[in-house]
Amino acid sequence: SPLRELHGYVTGRYFKKYLKSLISNQFIIKHPTRHKMTYNLSRYGLESGIKLRKEC
Repeated sequence: SPLRELHGYVTGRYFKKYLKSLISNQFIIKHPTRHKMTYNLSRYGLESGIKLRKEC
């Protein structure tokens, strides 16, 4: 399922691609923190959310 693929970390060149896609599809609400960004899947009401780590 697409949801399972989103769990874990998305790094490098794909970060912005995934982030833009998720935001445009309204799957998430942004909650940025220092080096990690946690995103809640608001559409599905999941509490755990997704953690994406941006690595430049």
